[in-house]
Amino acid sequence: MHKTTIGTIMSRYIVPFFAGEDTTRWETLKNFIKNPNSKAGLIMIGILTFVAIFAPLIAPYDPYRQNLSESLNPPSLTHPFGTDLYGRDVISRVIYGAWIAVKICVIGIGIAFIIGNLAGALSGYYGGWIDAIIMRIVDSIMSFPFLVLVIAIMAIFGPGLKNLYFAIAIVSWCQYARIVRSKYLSEKEEEYVRAAKAIGFSDTRVIFGHLMPNSIMPTIVYASLDCALVILLAASLSFIGVGAQPPTPEWGAQIAEGRQFLQVAWWVATFPALGIMYAVIGFSLLGDGLRDLLEK
Repeated sequence: MHKTTIGTIMSRYIVPFFAGEDTTRWETLKNFIKNPNSKAGLIMIGILTFVAIFAPLIAPYDPYRQNLSESLNPPSLTHPFGTDLYGRDVISRVIYGAWIAVKICVIGIGIAFIIGNLAGALSGYYGGWIDAIIMRIVDSIMSFPFLVLVIAIMAIFGPGLKNLYFAIAIVSWCQYARIVRSKYLSEKEEEYVRAAKAIGFSDTRVIFGHLMPNSIMPTIVYASLDCALVILLAASLSFIGVGAQPPTPEWGAQIAEGRQFLQVAWWVATFPALGIMYAVIGFSLLGDGLRDLLEK
């Protein structure tokens, strides 16, 4: 059953890689690593993740410790990124900001990924009234501008990182559901699905054992690109005061605190902004590399 869709890529490359077929496994790895976008993205996100996980060991100072006698000191050997208004070490706060950025992607996008894949699978496989209900919910949520809806949710539940994760997940799952639904609608008519049903496999086994492997790859690519957007969104919300709250060392909040000192202490806002730029570029390159692998 040779297929010309994403299922071919899954059956020939992705599934054999995890199943243990050495030749295909290494061919897949080599093709992915040879891609300059994926290589750069992997390195950048690998460094970001390493810094985030080991932030307590890497950061030279406590990001919350204040020392007003060192307020707005410029970059030096003691404080490579300088200090902020309260004398807190900027490089330590930027490092801890990486941990928050990674958590936003893992929790916010992770929840949206799971909900979206489950909703899209049920909608595409069963159709009928189940499809109608799920898609009407999706249409209702997506009828509002993304940023406006997230701000509205934050206004209802209040600012803070936990509510930010929740708001991102509630708004983001819809696109994953649409992507998966469209794949299921086309895949469920294929011969391998009909054969599985004829043998007597349950709907659960068909959905998760046969259709899901052939339908999940596009959402993985979308998730890697979505991480870049979510980091920007979280920084934007924190910047306007409805996301992470001071003294949390989140990049957007740090930029908001330092914007009034741009002329006299440019480093307070500049280095967190560079952190955002680094993370966004890294996830974007990784997503481009995955998309290129998918299209081969």
